[in-house]
Parts: sequence; C-alpha cells; structure tokens
Amino acid sequence: MKFTNLTTAEFGAFADAMPYSHFTQMVGNYELKVAEGVETHLVGIKDNQNNILAACLLTATPVMKFFKYFYSNRGPIIDYENKELVHFFFNELAK
Repeated sequence: MKFTNLTTAEFGAFADAMPYSHFTQMVGNYELKVAEGVETHLVGIKDNQNNILAACLLTATPVMKFFKYFYSNRGPIIDYENKELVHFFFNELAK
C-alpha cells in the first residue's frame, strides 16, 4: 500500500462508488474550495495494483502565521472495518 495524492478523476470515481461517502467529500466541494482560494488536497491509499482503497479531501487553514490546521470534511472515505487500512491511513497522514 502507498499513501499518495489523487487526481480529481480518481477521487471522484472512488467517492461516487463508495456507499459511505458524504457530499462534503466530493469533487464539487474540492472545486469550490479551490475556486475560493483555499489550500485543498486530495489524498488516498492505493494498493500494489494501483486500486484506490481510501480517499480524503483535506482543507488547510493557517494558524498563527507559521502553522496549518488540516480539516477533513466528515472524515476520510474508508472501510472502517479494515483496521489495518485505517491504521495505515492515519499513520501516513500524520507524517
């Protein structure tokens, strides 16, 4: 598995296919944030065959000029039953 940036097409296809996706974790919200000038990232986990296993839209907010607070609207799109995947995602996200 690898933690990586996702394209809007990759993110959109994955989010649309997942039953537990939330509307705030959609390409339309990403495009809105970008248009508003908000620093926004699409990240995820891919397996060795390049299949997306998890995805997340992150927005950054400046804090005290030197730091950034990253927010994930309604959390990542991930199978929370897969403990190994959840552990890997959050460990990689923290790096």
